[in-house]
Amino acid sequence: MQTTTRAGATQSLVHPQLPLIPGFHWKRIREDENRQGGLEATTLLMAPGERAAMVTVVLYPDHLVLRHLLVDSGFYTRGHSYRAQGLGSKIGAVILAAYGHLPIDVWFDPDQDDPGLTAEQLRTWAERHGFGPHPDPEKPHWMRRPAQIEPPL
Repeated sequence: MQTTTRAGATQSLVHPQLPLIPGFHWKRIREDENRQGGLEATTLLMAPGERAAMVTVVLYPDHLVLRHLLVDSGFYTRGHSYRAQGLGSKIGAVILAAYGHLPIDVWFDPDQDDPGLTAEQLRTWAERHGFGPHPDPEKPHWMRRPAQIEPPL
């Protein structure tokens, strides 16, 4: 786990341990500071012997960006498909549980090479989980979920 403190920053950024999903385990494969000063982490959700999903988030002091969430179809990994089993919703719930004390930004742009849910289906899921239009008019395709819980101690 990496901690990053930017020049002039008043707090360190640390990604929390993600809650477990029964039958799977998390494997962090990358954690680096990005150009904008956020701490970007890519984590795999592993099934026995293979990757089931991948999620990338960027943590900033005042918000989180859910940058990438892919549930494997077997297209890229040549393994089993983990789609249509509710795994994406479970991963989304884990992200909300771990980072719900922050506003969460997301832009839904389905993978054109290996489509799963459509952008509209993803937006519908997001609306059910408290996301709404992004407050920045320059980000019409983005959605934001306001902070929902108190920060962890």
